Amino acid sequence: MRLVVREISTRSVSPGRKFTGVRFLFYKILEDVKVIEYGNMVSAPFCAKILADMGAEVIKIEKPCCGDDSRGLEPFMNDSPGIERSGLFLYLNMNKKGITLNPENAAGRKILNQLLKNADIFVENNPRSK
Repeated sequence: MRLVVREISTRSVSPGRKFTGVRFLFYKILEDVKVIEYGNMVSAPFCAKILADMGAEVIKIEKPCCGDDSRGLEPFMNDSPGIERSGLFLYLNMNKKGITLNPENAAGRKILNQLLKNADIFVENNPRSK
């Protein structure tokens, strides 16, 4: 797979409109790709964000108790803490779908396995269980 980028030249700008710089259009080249993200904090969510921004369907799995740890990190919108207000979390998880499940119990493992059967990519950054 390759990234398709098209440069817009000054010739494509309507007469009378001022054009400064070069703009690029990124095509959604990953629109047929399904990604499951079971990650926390920054590395896995950022990786999956890049894939989502390129058109992939990304499903983020969060822990039932409290979700991704980045939900509790500043900066918060209007300096008012809350699980839906973390700027870091919102940035890393835009363009994604979300599901809450616990893969450590039987029901959660069953749902995770069903999701993985239809996925092309699995992104995770959790430490190994002991």
